Amino acid sequence: MKKLSKKKQIQLSIISGLLIVIILIVAIFINLKKSEKPAETSYQTVTLEQTDPLLFKGVVQAEKIEEVYYDQTLGKISNIAIKDGQEVKEKTVLLTYQNETVEDQASEQEQSIDKLNLAVSNAQQNLDNAYQKQSDLTNKREEARLEYNRQDSNSEKGAAKQQELEAKIEQYDQSLDAQKEAISQAQQSLDAATLDLTDANETIEKTKKKVTTNVAATSTGIAYVNLKGKTDPSVPLVTIVSPNTVIEGTVSEYDYTRVKKGKKVTLRAMSESKEINGTISEVNQLPQATTAQTTGTQTTMANYTFLVKPDESLQYGYSVEITLPIDELRIPNKAVIKEKDQTFVYLYQKGKVKKQAVKVEEVNGVTILKEGLKQKDQLISNPDSKLKDGQEVAVN
Repeated sequence: MKKLSKKKQIQLSIISGLLIVIILIVAIFINLKKSEKPAETSYQTVTLEQTDPLLFKGVVQAEKIEEVYYDQTLGKISNIAIKDGQEVKEKTVLLTYQNETVEDQASEQEQSIDKLNLAVSNAQQNLDNAYQKQSDLTNKREEARLEYNRQDSNSEKGAAKQQELEAKIEQYDQSLDAQKEAISQAQQSLDAATLDLTDANETIEKTKKKVTTNVAATSTGIAYVNLKGKTDPSVPLVTIVSPNTVIEGTVSEYDYTRVKKGKKVTLRAMSESKEINGTISEVNQLPQATTAQTTGTQTTMANYTFLVKPDESLQYGYSVEITLPIDELRIPNKAVIKEKDQTFVYLYQKGKVKKQAVKVEEVNGVTILKEGLKQKDQLISNPDSKLKDGQEVAVN
């Protein structure tokens, strides 16, 4: 093989070097073009699921507890009419009081009745006498008038007699007018005495009713008697516990709006595995802690009590877990797009997105779906301004 000349070797080296340089330049240019190409945005999805139920703690208690305390104003207890543990009904007599002080008052009041009866009798007699005197005056005037008419007015003697009788009749008229006033006063005195007697009799009847007082039950249940209540006014003498039970639960201010009367719940006693259904029967509007107080970095949150009526009775005092289903779908706040008066989300289906109009409600910073989607729908949780309706997207 013929050996290349030195000149040829130099030329080949130069050409090879140029080719290498060109290849490097092309490679760098391609890489630069690739780097200038915008990176494809990666989106994330979220699946709409039913919100987890709320859990509360509760304690079983009687639906109604009636407590009867010793009332010293009624007197001394003369009889406890029921036994400890006895079943009682509404209006069953529980206690009987005897008030000796009131009994003495009644005796004193009865003594005053005799005086009042005498006053009425005297007033009646005075009135009768006044009427009798009026009758006598009327008869005498009539006799004078008849005698006047029998006189001969043409004779001097008759005329004089008539003049005498006229004066007498006039005197009778004046006496009758005065007697009318006397009758009126006597009637008023009788009315006043009668009213005093009636009032006194009514007062005595009321007083007598206070001598003996029965205290009756206002509810139905089992009565428990604690004799310590006879000496300690802070202890109920009789406690009536209704046979029906309720569960008292506690909810914080954060979940208060979700606990509503009539909502169905599930109950499970901590000591048992059995679950029973129940219904929220009452929600207290007043918090246990009326105001939140901050001490350092700790804040006391207001708590509210509510009652649940179970479908089956539970043992008094049992600790119970209350499960309240939350029938709602929540949407991540960042997934919601607001345009003018409308709200949208991007629904992810088969590699593409659909701009879907929805109706939502914000409660305590949480976006709750009202209309436009269903459970198991997939949404883009991080949409941006580049995302368009019908666009194909890659998701993580």
